[in-house]
Amino acid sequence: CRRLEGDIARGVVQNLSMVEDFGGSYGPGGAGASVGGGVAALKNQSGVEMALTATGQGIWLSLPHGGVDVKLKQ
Repeated sequence: CRRLEGDIARGVVQNLSMVEDFGGSYGPGGAGASVGGGVAALKNQSGVEMALTATGQGIWLSLPHGGVDVKLKQ
């Protein structure tokens, strides 16, 4: 498990009613349910969806078997 920092991907968040719903465990889901290459569509247990696109050449977005945990900084 590696912590990634910096501008590696940008995207759009959908189905977010409360900021508290943003954090959580994300797995494949959302628009197209694709993960790989320079794009990823992810969904968490609260139904929040993220559609991400890599920001640079050579960046490969992949999802670990157990998904990815997202936490907001306090």
